[in-house]
Amino acid sequence: MRILVENPPFIDDLRSIFRLPAGAIFTFGDTIFNPSNNPIDEPLMLHETLHSKQQGNNPQEWWKRYLVDKDFRLAMEIPAYQIQFHAYKKLDKNRDRVHRFALRLASDLSGGMYGDCISFMEAVKAIKSDKVYNFNTHIDNQIK
Repeated sequence: MRILVENPPFIDDLRSIFRLPAGAIFTFGDTIFNPSNNPIDEPLMLHETLHSKQQGNNPQEWWKRYLVDKDFRLAMEIPAYQIQFHAYKKLDKNRDRVHRFALRLASDLSGGMYGDCISFMEAVKAIKSDKVYNFNTHIDNQIK
């Protein structure tokens, strides 16, 4: 994955829909846009790598749908957050820190950054689940 220290070209679209926190990063194809130049640890890199795979050969269509379809957005984000959480859990054996990390991720997922499309408690449950969350029965998440 290539990392650019700049905003993605679609930043205005993102800002018109979401409340973006400082330090947010965005993946488009094989590129991570990291305008704040914050460190990207292994769990976060795995999260973003999954988005790259989800986008396949058509990241523009993926983002087009992601911006308007809350179910699709959740179908893309929950597995990415699960991968991030479980990767962190392997690195840090302190249960309190792992739990706080899950709460931080759930706060992000349930907040304005994603359009308030899931409750905090649902986000905690989904992120901590050992079963990979899958919307395939409800949504076609293949971008053509």
